[in-house]
Amino acid sequence: MIYKPFDLFARLYEEAQIYDNMDLFIAERGWQEWMNEYADEEIAAILKTAYKLSRMTFAELKEFSGLSMPKLAGKLGVSSSTLEKWVFEKVTPSPHEKKFIAYVLFGDELNRK
Repeated sequence: MIYKPFDLFARLYEEAQIYDNMDLFIAERGWQEWMNEYADEEIAAILKTAYKLSRMTFAELKEFSGLSMPKLAGKLGVSSSTLEKWVFEKVTPSPHEKKFIAYVLFGDELNRK
């Protein structure tokens, strides 16, 4: 099971938003202490997934989850109507809400493999 604390994910997520190129983002991370806990392929998955999630719209995040609207709403602890508004861009989640949602999906994705 791969687990990364929210503060590390948040840092990677925010750093990834600066880069237009995923390979450059990954290359410029250098070796970091947290990486000692993981195999090279796990590190690559962590960095790639953080990068991809940082660039997605909310509708893309919903699609990435692979969950139905009711299941995703339940997982996130929001109403179905709130989720629908986010997906159809009637309302935008705050940057912090979107980052936290990406973090939830990040954990699901890494542990699915």
